[in-house]
Amino acid sequence: MRVSVFVCAVISLATMVNAGYRKYYEYLEIKSNAKDDEIRKAYRRLSVKYHPDKNKEAGAEERFQHINSAYEVLKDKDLRRVYDQEGEEGVKKYQ
Repeated sequence: MRVSVFVCAVISLATMVNAGYRKYYEYLEIKSNAKDDEIRKAYRRLSVKYHPDKNKEAGAEERFQHINSAYEVLKDKDLRRVYDQEGEEGVKKYQ
């Protein structure tokens, strides 16, 4: 019983840590194993949809900024690798 509780705790902690590293993928509405062309297509689709000149809804400009930030990291193979391993903090250190 103790082993299963420990395993559940470790899995839960790992899930929480990895969830923080998946924010950029959520911004672009893609999976973490998306290919370069999928990332580019998602960026183009969402950047048009949330562009401040085209979308006047509350929060659209902030969403547009998140989409741009995510794309800047995920389009670069090296930054994406760092982001997948260390999250936003790792990307900040790398740049």
